[in-house]
Amino acid sequence: MDVYPFTLAAPAGASDTKFIEAAFTFLRYDEETTGASANRVIFRTDRGDRLVLKPGQSVELERVCSRVSLENRDLLSTLTGSVVLGGGVGVRVNDSNITGSVIVTNQTASASLTPLGFNVTNASQVLLAANSARKALTIQNQSDVFGPAVDIVVRCNGTAAVNDNTGVRIPPGGTWEPAVVPTGELRAIASAATAANNVHVEHG
Repeated sequence: MDVYPFTLAAPAGASDTKFIEAAFTFLRYDEETTGASANRVIFRTDRGDRLVLKPGQSVELERVCSRVSLENRDLLSTLTGSVVLGGGVGVRVNDSNITGSVIVTNQTASASLTPLGFNVTNASQVLLAANSARKALTIQNQSDVFGPAVDIVVRCNGTAAVNDNTGVRIPPGGTWEPAVVPTGELRAIASAATAANNVHVEHG
């Protein structure tokens, strides 16, 4: 790969053109050191290719070229930058000039968590009322400790919990911490009759 610096003026009503003589199949508008932000340059090869690139973009051509011209596409200001030429195969455009913003939300973060204990039997009962502000939830089946050991089935849509496959089944000693915290009413049922304080819930 070889680096070729360039300067392109922005004359009124016309475009400054520079020529580079070199054999290449790979071309990258490497960087712009002065001029309007992300100003585009027109590249024309001796094989008839016409490419409009921004700083950071590159192209791999199918055929070897021996000459390329550079033109100031937007004519906003004089440009000073560099171009990289070299070998390569295939055809694709790679854009490293990516801009934007990312918002990261920690869904499980909470200022405080409220611990609760429940005696879940073989009849559906409410664990938590619907709460659109709920950010964290942990449900632990402690029936392996307090006995008798039973499965706990949880539903998150406010309908009666049933001991079948329509809810989240938590085995004895198991814990459920959903990655996406449900905000609807939570109901639970045990797989068999029990009188123990067998379910621990933390929410916030």
